[in-house]
Amino acid sequence: MLAQMKTDEGIAVPIEAVNAVLLACARGGRVDTTFATADSIEKVFGLTKDVISYNCLLRVAAVRRAPDGEPDVRAATGLAIFQDMRDAGIAPNEESYFHLVQLMALAGSKSDMEDVLEQMQGDDIEPSEPLLILLNDGCMALGLTSEAAEFREMLAEVRATAAEAAVAEAAAAAQAAAQIRLRYERQQDASALAREAAIAKEQRRLGILPRRSADDARAHGAGGGGRGRHAVGRPRHGPTAGRGGRGGGAANAQRLNGSSAQRSRQGSGSSEGEGSGVGGHGGAEEHQLQVEVQAEGEQFERGLASSA
Repeated sequence: MLAQMKTDEGIAVPIEAVNAVLLACARGGRVDTTFATADSIEKVFGLTKDVISYNCLLRVAAVRRAPDGEPDVRAATGLAIFQDMRDAGIAPNEESYFHLVQLMALAGSKSDMEDVLEQMQGDDIEPSEPLLILLNDGCMALGLTSEAAEFREMLAEVRATAAEAAVAEAAAAAQAAAQIRLRYERQQDASALAREAAIAKEQRRLGILPRRSADDARAHGAGGGGRGRHAVGRPRHGPTAGRGGRGGGAANAQRLNGSSAQRSRQGSGSSEGEGSGVGGHGGAEEHQLQVEVQAEGEQFERGLASSA
């Protein structure tokens, strides 16, 4: 199809499209089709093979097996592809060496493996974990024990670095999540405060006393009445109880009780005269009476203290 697009319709076919076909053939193990497609890159499409094209050829070279009784040519094929790539001025990458090491291990070529390792060091290839595992296994299979030990040490360092990076990444992710949660909670608090402020503003506009303020007012009124009654009825002890201050204290107490009783009778009469519709006035007058009783009780106590 790509060749038809190029010849019949005159459409320029990019190298990426040809490499996609090449990779599909290589993954499917179609050796002849892969090599034929690679040959058409220059002959049909007028393009130049890149590192991806050569890596596809190295990949499929491991699939080609020699017939029974014939020598294994996989190592020789791989080295020829690798040399052709170098002659074209294309630098091999890690994937190139991965397929080449795999070829040397499958072919059992110890000397060729040593040559590949030297070239890899010369190209400053920093092997990844998969390549290090392959290098260790290949060297062990070919009896290159010292090289295998070196690759195992490198593998341990790579894994340790990866573990540290994973821990750091997890810590950064946890910190980011905590910051997001904190911002969310602050937004929720701000929203709640805004709602409360809006409700309070609307209550003030409608003249509605907030429930909490009303409860505090009732508690204050009840507490004030209790303090007043406690102040009047609280017995006094001490040296003034048996001296001349007792008579003055009794007179003051009688006067205070009489005044309180008179006010109580006036409050009852007023409430009965006004009827049930003025119950709110009665409650206010009762609270005022309690305050006055408390004040007179405190004055009474101060008089007892001065007489002592």
